[in-house]
Amino acid sequence: MSTVHKLLACIVLLLSSVSHASPATIWLEAEDAANTNFEPGPFVEVATDGPSGYATLRLYVEEEKVDQNKLPFFAELPFTVTTQGKYRMWVAGSPQNVGWAAPCRYRIDQQPFVDLKGKGWSSGPYGGPGHLLGWFLADTIDLKPGAHTLRFEVLSPRAQDKLFAFFLDAVVLTTDESFKPAGNHPKYSPHPLRTEFKTGEQSVLRDQLELPHYLRALANTHEQLGPQTAAEVLRKIQARPLPQVRQKLPHEFGLHGMERPFVQADWNADKAKQVYELLARAGVDSFRTAEATWSRLGPQFDKFGDLDFELEQAHKYGMTHMLTIG
Repeated sequence: MSTVHKLLACIVLLLSSVSHASPATIWLEAEDAANTNFEPGPFVEVATDGPSGYATLRLYVEEEKVDQNKLPFFAELPFTVTTQGKYRMWVAGSPQNVGWAAPCRYRIDQQPFVDLKGKGWSSGPYGGPGHLLGWFLADTIDLKPGAHTLRFEVLSPRAQDKLFAFFLDAVVLTTDESFKPAGNHPKYSPHPLRTEFKTGEQSVLRDQLELPHYLRALANTHEQLGPQTAAEVLRKIQARPLPQVRQKLPHEFGLHGMERPFVQADWNADKAKQVYELLARAGVDSFRTAEATWSRLGPQFDKFGDLDFELEQAHKYGMTHMLTIG
């Protein structure tokens, strides 16, 4: 083979390798924003069709409750580029061609802001019961290797009722021109696909996902947190005596059950029993529970297991119950 033929063969091989090179892709989760003032912030929705990674970053606050010195609302997502190229930026969040979402803009590093007005979902909605998320192509941008920061800003509320409402789930930067995402688990998703949950698994997963955000928020306070602190609090509560005879006082120290009851007797009964004991030692006299609502008692309204369990534990320590029925 002549030198010319060898050179041509090398060129063909080089072009072939370039044409078959894997596209460069960067996946960013909005709830992991390095810096944000979104209110109320990261939100976990554990559902098979919920947000990617079961968490999203949300902004949902009335204008009259906003400190104007805090504006704009923003979220910053740092990322690193290893391969220079022209990247398509896909955003999973609130569409920008509807009245129910606040207007949003973005920028890369210190470049000029780009208005996202008019950008509508190219995919169907997803995100759990509310279905407030969908994918839209935000822009095509040239990126050089190195560290960068993607910043989203919401400067004004939606027009219809002066509510700052904007949801941001994930961002994908990719050189793959054929990529068109849909749903919470498109191509390039780093999250394992789940189609169903075992009993109690959703609650366990929700706790695991919410913990990092709780710890991050707690780090900005003066509260202490750690194994030693938790152990000391537990020691002090356990040192308190259990109630013997309840005094008939005009007022009770009670707790209100939240929308998601913490008691599910079929899988966390032992933990719940310990909670009731600790609350009794802490001086709790009564509970208000939503376990008695029809929707909690099952399709045929005859599943009283969790409610019976709650009442039994409360009665054990002389606690009273106020039942919310609806």
